[in-house]
Amino acid sequence: MKRHRKLVALLVALTFLFSIVAPVMAATPSEAEKAADKLNVLGIIEGYPDGSFGLDRNITRAEFAKIAVVAAGLKDAAEQLVNFPSQFSDVKVGEWYTGWINMAASQGFVKGDPAGTFRPNDNITY
Repeated sequence: MKRHRKLVALLVALTFLFSIVAPVMAATPSEAEKAADKLNVLGIIEGYPDGSFGLDRNITRAEFAKIAVVAAGLKDAAEQLVNFPSQFSDVKVGEWYTGWINMAASQGFVKGDPAGTFRPNDNITY
C-alpha cells in the first residue's frame, strides 16, 4: 500500500510537470511522443481510438483516475468495479470510467467535490 501511494504521488508530480512544460514540449513533439510511447509500453496509457495519445489535449479527471489506478497496479480490480454504483452522483454504472474512479476513490487517489460529484469530464487541476 505504501509503495502504491509513492507511485501515485510520483505519477501526480509527473502529470503536473508535464502540464507546466506543455508549451515547451509542444515545440519538441518528439520528446512528448517518446514519453507517451514509454508510458504506453508500460501499459499505463493506451491512447485514443484514433491512434493518438492526445498530447495536445488536457487530461480529464476520469483519465487521471485510470492512469493512477493502472500505475498503482490495480487494473484488474478496477475493471471489476465498472458495474458497481459509485459514491459520486455523476459517475453512472457502466461508463468506461466507472471502475477506474471507484477504485481511485477507494484508494484515496482522487476526491469528489462537496456536492458529492466527481465531474469526470472536467480537466484535472492543481
